[in-house]
Amino acid sequence: MIKTALVAWLLIAAYTVQSQLQVTNLTAKENKVKERFQFPLVRGNTQAVQRMNNYMQSNLLLNTTKKTPVGSLFNRVVLSESNSGFTSINYFVYSNNLKYLSITTTTETMGAYPDQFSTCFNFYTLTGELIYLNDLFDKEGLQKLNVYLQDQRAALIKEHVASYAADSIAEDDLDYIRNTLNDCNKEQNLLSFVLQNDSILFFHEPCFPHVVMNFEANLTVKLSLKKLLPWLSSNGRSVLGLNNDKPVLSGINKPFYGTINNKLGIVLQFEVWEDGSCHGMY
Repeated sequence: MIKTALVAWLLIAAYTVQSQLQVTNLTAKENKVKERFQFPLVRGNTQAVQRMNNYMQSNLLLNTTKKTPVGSLFNRVVLSESNSGFTSINYFVYSNNLKYLSITTTTETMGAYPDQFSTCFNFYTLTGELIYLNDLFDKEGLQKLNVYLQDQRAALIKEHVASYAADSIAEDDLDYIRNTLNDCNKEQNLLSFVLQNDSILFFHEPCFPHVVMNFEANLTVKLSLKKLLPWLSSNGRSVLGLNNDKPVLSGINKPFYGTINNKLGIVLQFEVWEDGSCHGMY
């Protein structure tokens, strides 16, 4: 019995490894920028894989794996320097399993001051579609999640401010740090999260301008799927592989693929902002 169970586990483990997507780097033409520019490329010839690559590249690089004019930041699977303003790009794979692929990219830009921003990509691997929180939670679940996240971050802010108070920082600066973080905590970004195999990481956008970034607090909250289970919708449980039902993804903020004059391939992207307005680009 034990031997049979062990064999079954090994078969499942082998199937999982084989079914994982292969994520490699877009490579740079010039040796001097290879280390500074690392961008994820999902390998494979399926429509789902193409959809993932097209979305990530068109979302951040204004390009796709289709051949593009010389001088663009990425040309098919090679990097060339341009006047993009990007000084470095890196990425990290948080999860890669049978159900979903979660990746974050960190991009540094140079203007009057250096700046940095992160972008989260969560894909349903079977179709290549993006996963958003409204695919995982219904309206009531999202409300409960937001209240919980604000409470958790309020505790992190209190601890962060207390650490500055122990350093005898000026009272005016202490009030500025506290008020800025508390105001920032009122705003929730429902796009800044990544899926892990047993949890979800919820990120928060920076709260301070570049010149006082040293006051920044880490407001990332990690919640286990067990903790989130009561708030997940039935569809959300399907997305995360917690039941065997086929999920239905919302289609909000998803890319559309087509051609102009049946020749020029395009990716059209819409975003629905919190005020209900719709914005797009291709």
